[in-house]
Amino acid sequence: KTEPYLKGLIDGIFSLDLEKVVDLTIVRFIGDFGQKNAIKTVYEFLATTLKSFFGRDILVAYSESNPLNTAIKNENLANTLKNLLIALNERKTQLVPVVLNGANFLINPEIKATEITVADQPFSKDGEPESVKVKVGGKEFTLKNGVDYTAAVTGTPEAGKEVSATLDLAGFVKGTANVSYKLVITPVKNLKASNITATTATLTWDKAEGAEKYEIFCDGKSVGTTESTTFALTDIKAGSKHAYSVKAVVGGAYSEEVKVTFETNPEKVTGLKVKTVTSKTVALSWKKVSEATQYIVSYSTNGKKWKTTKTKKTSVTLKKLTSNKKYYFKVQAVKGSLKGEESAKINTTTAVAAVTKLKAKTKKKTSITLSWKKVTGATGYEVYRLKGKKWKKVGTVKKGKTTTYTVKKLKKNTSYKFKVRAVKGKLAGDYSKVLTVKTAKK
Repeated sequence: KTEPYLKGLIDGIFSLDLEKVVDLTIVRFIGDFGQKNAIKTVYEFLATTLKSFFGRDILVAYSESNPLNTAIKNENLANTLKNLLIALNERKTQLVPVVLNGANFLINPEIKATEITVADQPFSKDGEPESVKVKVGGKEFTLKNGVDYTAAVTGTPEAGKEVSATLDLAGFVKGTANVSYKLVITPVKNLKASNITATTATLTWDKAEGAEKYEIFCDGKSVGTTESTTFALTDIKAGSKHAYSVKAVVGGAYSEEVKVTFETNPEKVTGLKVKTVTSKTVALSWKKVSEATQYIVSYSTNGKKWKTTKTKKTSVTLKKLTSNKKYYFKVQAVKGSLKGEESAKINTTTAVAAVTKLKAKTKKKTSITLSWKKVTGATGYEVYRLKGKKWKKVGTVKKGKTTTYTVKKLKKNTSYKFKVRAVKGKLAGDYSKVLTVKTAKK
């Protein structure tokens, strides 16, 4: 069905009878085949016609917003083609672009070998470039191998080296071009660092096309090679920052490097120990981690639910704990947003509670009998008396159930100060409040 309409256009071009070009059959042509098919067919027709017009293959380049598209959709193609053909006829022997309503139609009846350029190409064993670029009328176009041209490579392609090739441009225009270009190795992609600890990490990346192996560098120095796309980093200094890069390797040639920079975690805290324990407090200490800026101290009564506190020192006293209770402890070094491995856990039990309700049960001339409330968990008690400016232990109760003690060899009608604390094993609870008692006169 297209023949009558296309024939009218062809006749118009060859005779340069522009009246035939604007024949209304173009409108009917669009109506019969629809806009989408019309656009494709008109472009194909235009390329074929221009080839015949100039007697050889012609490059016709157009943008997505080419006025031809709009003209076809608006059923105004005939007038647009008319203006185009006038311009082509005037410049058919020149190597210059024709611009129509913002669209570029580049007419090059005489492509020269010097106008074919080839950029660095990804390495392949046949050495054939995937694409080449041609400049016509100051504008650059990319041609595809196997479609617009075929390549014949001279010699054996070698990664990182230049090769020479002869391009047969039969798919584009008549003629050949002699070119040279460098075969470059495709670099890796998506280089990432994971599983970062204080002294280890893992590098991963996507496979580079054609790579035989990969070489890994730390701050510019080689640290190993691998044929896989993962590499385990070991013996890194804790809390240190480094730039790691990976290069794909073919023969003795390298791709461009791809970098990733990261910082290792602080070292694991060691030497955690309990310094002192009371009824309500536990004092801890540990060895210094040189790169740490602070420490997270965690404590728990069951080893599952943890409370935390922070300190910049290598010791801490945890307060407001529950007496006679087992606690678990662990410490973690921190540097900025990085956290080291937690220390080994330790545990201890707080001392029993402080003695309460201390009083004088009986008072005699040379003795006073003290009593107090029983302390849960206590296995005994210690009784202290103030002598001068120092407290001296004056008695020991070896049973937790016994809550009285008689202090003897006192002077009559004399005031004394006493305090008592409960004991469990080697740990002693907090002291009771001080009790002041006066012996009897008679």
